[in-house]
Amino acid sequence: MLEKLHQHRCQIADVAQQCHIKTSDPLTDGSAFSRKSSQVQTELESCIDTVSSLITRLSDMSQQHAVISRTCDELSAWLETMNDDVRRLMSRPAKLHAVAAELDISQLEVKHTRY
Repeated sequence: MLEKLHQHRCQIADVAQQCHIKTSDPLTDGSAFSRKSSQVQTELESCIDTVSSLITRLSDMSQQHAVISRTCDELSAWLETMNDDVRRLMSRPAKLHAVAAELDISQLEVKHTRY
């Protein structure tokens, strides 16, 4: 898109240059046309700069969206893993032996500190 705008700008500059050459004829008043041509060229350059900055911002926003989307996917996978672990622990019978219960508690603490 930026390349197309640049091509159009170059084409307009070429046409303006050709018009300037044609208006050099003393029989025609080219100064008004030359001023208008310069004004159009200036406005076109301004528009190209604006579009360029907007494209850059859009690219940055797209990259940020991709990062956020990946983070969301990772969090969803982590949450599903945690839910599976909790379901598995809840389905196991209660540990009456103190050592076995302490082992389960330590496994939960390790998972908790890891995340």
